[in-house]
Amino acid sequence: MLALRRAPAPQLNAVFDGRMAMNEGVRERIRHALQRVRGCSTKLLTRTEWQSSLLPGGVPTRLPAPLSPHAPGLRGVEVPVVAASTHPWTSSPGYHVVRRDPSDAPNIYNTDSYDVVEDLTKEADCAEVCRVAGLSTDAAASCGLSDFVFVVGPRKRPDHHSPTVPSDIAGSKDKP
Repeated sequence: MLALRRAPAPQLNAVFDGRMAMNEGVRERIRHALQRVRGCSTKLLTRTEWQSSLLPGGVPTRLPAPLSPHAPGLRGVEVPVVAASTHPWTSSPGYHVVRRDPSDAPNIYNTDSYDVVEDLTKEADCAEVCRVAGLSTDAAASCGLSDFVFVVGPRKRPDHHSPTVPSDIAGSKDKP
């Protein structure tokens, strides 16, 4: 009889330039742990994409399209507005995708809001996420998390269904 063994967990102690190499397997463990702890879908986004989508000062910024983790799921859907904001403008970084759905008349605009975790190590649930991922908080802090942000959600706002685009989103500014 052939005995099946569970594959070993990715090595977390490989050091490169004084920092743990964060391979895709480790990123996925952390993403899945955050998803489990928060009870919401969680996607990874490069910090470069997140930061380049925002205006200076974190002011609400109108984006030309949904961020890359959500773009494939919104093909063929009318998305009139996507907006994002971060620190110091808001204490809760995130972005909103406003979809237009005439079948929901008269409230034809549906807003999905996503929280963006810019620094997992500063979150109140970091220790629990690390425990679920099988990492120490020190290992998580040194494994390249600074190269990524986590997009958590969607969550529905009180005005999720609305006859107009919510004013805080409609008032976002275009990047030059």
